[in-house]
Amino acid sequence: MIRWHRLIAIILLSALVCGCHAVNTAAINATAEKRENEHVKWGLPGTNGKLLYRLAYVELYDKEKREPLWVSYHLTKDRLFGTQKRSDKFEPDPDLSYGERAELSDYYHSAYDRGHMCPAADNIFSALAMKECFYLSNMIPQKHSLNNGKWKELETRIRNFVKAKEEVWVISGPIFQKADEADIKKIGRVWVPTHCYKIVAYNEGSELKAVGFIMRNDNETADLTAYVFRVKDIETVTGLDFFNKLPEDRDESVVEAVNKTGEFWDNSGKRQYGRN
Repeated sequence: MIRWHRLIAIILLSALVCGCHAVNTAAINATAEKRENEHVKWGLPGTNGKLLYRLAYVELYDKEKREPLWVSYHLTKDRLFGTQKRSDKFEPDPDLSYGERAELSDYYHSAYDRGHMCPAADNIFSALAMKECFYLSNMIPQKHSLNNGKWKELETRIRNFVKAKEEVWVISGPIFQKADEADIKKIGRVWVPTHCYKIVAYNEGSELKAVGFIMRNDNETADLTAYVFRVKDIETVTGLDFFNKLPEDRDESVVEAVNKTGEFWDNSGKRQYGRN
């Protein structure tokens, strides 16, 4: 009888260990899946905040600033031919608690737009994607003249570029160029950025290329090429680390390049697409 008891104990212990192993493996696989997410294929630019994984994008949310520090998404040609209509249903992020999220009341009578980092026009392929892109966690306060002007023109140019290149990776976010937090303008509890950045990465043959942009959060009127910066410059002013999954030599070549005359401009010229 003692031997049977020992055998039963061993079987039960083995089952328990196997069960725990299965749970842990599932957790590891889920984490790995997020790590390999298509929207952050080239790495997480930063992790000091709350990572939010959506159908159409991934973002790092800052609960102090109550906005994303970066929003990264993989945009493919087929996603631009969806039929989902723009919802315009802005809402607080249900995955964030009341004390850490932006609220609709923060933007009321603020004279600032709720500026999408992953734009609605890039989410017409899915009802869920459209719903999630209107969460306030995907917004930063933008002057209307920028949001409806040069920023919109840049987003339109990117979409037309995708139709030529099949796919791109886009990263957008705010810049706060103030020495002291006390100097930062706020609407409600949401910090107002002084500038906005956008990075567009794409494959040219076997080579990854990227073009970066920085715009003042104000009325910008110059040609888009006037806002082109190295990705390295954006890293310097944001403290983020883009394309960190690339080997070091390739990473360096991508972030150091200044792409003012490359394929991005050749395939989406101003004459063809104009200002929107």
